[in-house]
Amino acid sequence: AGSYLNSTEAISTSNAGSTAAATATLTVLDKLTASKSFTPTVIGINQSSTLKIALTNSNAIAITGVDFSDSYPANLVNTASASATTTGTGCTGTLTGVNSGSSLSLAGGTVPAGTTCEYTVNVTSDTAGNYPNSTGSISTSNAGSTAATSATLTTEGMTLSKTFSPTSIQVDETSTLTFTISNGPGSPAQSDIGFIDTLPTNLTINGTPPASQCGGTVSSTSGSITLSGGSLSLGVSSCTITATVTSSVEGSYLNDSSRISGASAGLDFSALSATLNVSSGVNVSGSVYEDGNHNGNRDADESGSGETLYVKLSSRSGASCSSPALQVATANSSSGAFDLAAVPPGDYCLILDANTTLSDTSATLPNGWLAIEPNDAQLAITVDASDSGGHDFGIYHGSIVSGRVFKDDGSGGGTPNDGIQNGGETGLAGVLVEATSGGGSRYDLRSSDGNGDYRLWLPAAATTVLIQENNPAGYLSTGGNAGTTGGNYDRSSDNTSFSHSSGSLYSGVTFADVPHNNFFSDNSGSGLPGTTLFYPHTFTAGSGGSVSFSTSTVASPSLSGWTELIYHDNNCNLEIDSGEGLIAASTVLSAGDSLCLLLKEVIPANAPTGATSNVTLSANFIWTNASPALSENTTVSDLTQVGTGSSSGLKLVKEVDKTSAKPGESLVYTIHYSNGSSEPLSNIVITDTIPAYTTSAGVCCVNPLSTCLGSTVTPYPDAISDCVSSLSGSALRWELSGDLAPGASGEVKFSVTIQP
Repeated sequence: AGSYLNSTEAISTSNAGSTAAATATLTVLDKLTASKSFTPTVIGINQSSTLKIALTNSNAIAITGVDFSDSYPANLVNTASASATTTGTGCTGTLTGVNSGSSLSLAGGTVPAGTTCEYTVNVTSDTAGNYPNSTGSISTSNAGSTAATSATLTTEGMTLSKTFSPTSIQVDETSTLTFTISNGPGSPAQSDIGFIDTLPTNLTINGTPPASQCGGTVSSTSGSITLSGGSLSLGVSSCTITATVTSSVEGSYLNDSSRISGASAGLDFSALSATLNVSSGVNVSGSVYEDGNHNGNRDADESGSGETLYVKLSSRSGASCSSPALQVATANSSSGAFDLAAVPPGDYCLILDANTTLSDTSATLPNGWLAIEPNDAQLAITVDASDSGGHDFGIYHGSIVSGRVFKDDGSGGGTPNDGIQNGGETGLAGVLVEATSGGGSRYDLRSSDGNGDYRLWLPAAATTVLIQENNPAGYLSTGGNAGTTGGNYDRSSDNTSFSHSSGSLYSGVTFADVPHNNFFSDNSGSGLPGTTLFYPHTFTAGSGGSVSFSTSTVASPSLSGWTELIYHDNNCNLEIDSGEGLIAASTVLSAGDSLCLLLKEVIPANAPTGATSNVTLSANFIWTNASPALSENTTVSDLTQVGTGSSSGLKLVKEVDKTSAKPGESLVYTIHYSNGSSEPLSNIVITDTIPAYTTSAGVCCVNPLSTCLGSTVTPYPDAISDCVSSLSGSALRWELSGDLAPGASGEVKFSVTIQP
């Protein structure tokens, strides 16, 4: 585009002289720029949008003879008040947009220089959909043609759905029928919404429907509901209309799209469907079964009890069952099945009973039977408009014995060893308790749980019953209680015996246990005549009591002058410090208290080489408060051998990493060996035996190549080149290679697990 000046050269002739040059200017115009839009771009059914076509002339000269004809797609039309309008200074032409027509056109239009002319008309549609619209080519007299421009208008309809709540009712009860009108995407404004819903025969409107959320007017007859003149404001996604319906005739009432008439344009109800079920009562069923394995569940092989039993139906308010009962059903003695018919919706109790008296709403079972599921033989149920099944009662022909096994050590301010759980005394888990006939028949065997509690099941045929505790390893009994059995507890046999009456709930049958005391370790050593050796020992009380110590000695050969003294090593540092004297005649200890001792052994000056003294150190412990009295004697031994300057001096000291342990826990023992003589010691073999009530888990030497039961890699003592460990049955053995230098020491270790 632009202006183009063109000039000839001078024009010469042969007989008329020359003529001056001639000039002319050609102006080429830019085409019109066209755009098209709908405002708004999304409308509701029969709502209005403004269609605008804008033509811009960027030239300095007016463009004339402008023509276009915009024909709309099907179902898009001008509104009844189309208001076709031209705006823009100097914009002229004939703009045609007929009311309710389907096009907009311009003829003989002029778009002045540097001006934008806008041509508008109001359009609408009564059908939901997308309407892409093109102007077609725009022609002019002096600026050529401009390509078509387009825009899309979207018309959103609505969806009608309905529901019943509840979906099932009894005869003459009511349900709420709710219609929901859901707007399309973008939630445009909608108007003139309406429909008529005609109810199925025998389903009627109950009362006057409330005002609609959708505006307009809601009216009803006994068999229909009508909305007229409804609307949705811009941005509103949905609205509802409700009515209460009822029926006096039992049946299933389908209210679907076939019952809608008079629906307004754009209201889609094709998928609408709802069903209301009206009934006069439902069946409530279940089973009364013999729970032979007493697991609280009806298993496939469990059926009726063989007894005559009944299930009563009673109205319920909260947890309270009303009397009298409303009806009663007989439970089949073989299958256990029962059925209660024509039960209206509501809250009820199902009560298991041995009689049919409606005024008796207390659960009762035949003699010798117990309720297992539920344990009070009473179920709380809620019935709606559907049959209700699976209401089972599990019963057991026999009795239950319950109780606890506890640690009677006086913890937490309790009284130790009195056979009564008090203070902070805790239960013992994993202890086996069994019920027997006392004559070889076992009725049940259980382990106590984490709280020490157990429960045993007795068959109806049991007569004399023994409840027997099997003490865990490392424990002894201090007492027990026969609870509600009416029987007797005997500590010597650690059981409660009683006469059984089937259908009983026996409780409070307890067993009191305490850990055995720990006294360790056995020691051995060698020394020269006239010298003194010290052997360390530790005594730990399993419960409250008093302990006294004594010694006995076997010398070989028989020789006077061997002397033993027992010192109280107060700070457990393996030395007799200032102020530490001989152990008291009797020492009072609480559970877990420990005493460190040093046995002083004096070797006679005239003892020959090879002479030995085997000292047994005894701890006599009396448990406080035990009735009848209870005591225990535990021992350790110290073996002393008289050697020469080159052979005497090997000393063994054993220790354990815990002073007490529970069944299943592990203990690690360490044997320290050392040479207290002035000469190397050779051919050293260390032996031991795993303690009673334990099983061995490992044996090793502390060595320079690998770890050993918690000890890190450690060089052997001076002049020891190897150490081989072995276990045969309960016998432990460590064989050292090389010579143990004077003053040198090392360790060997083994671990055990406390038996359950």
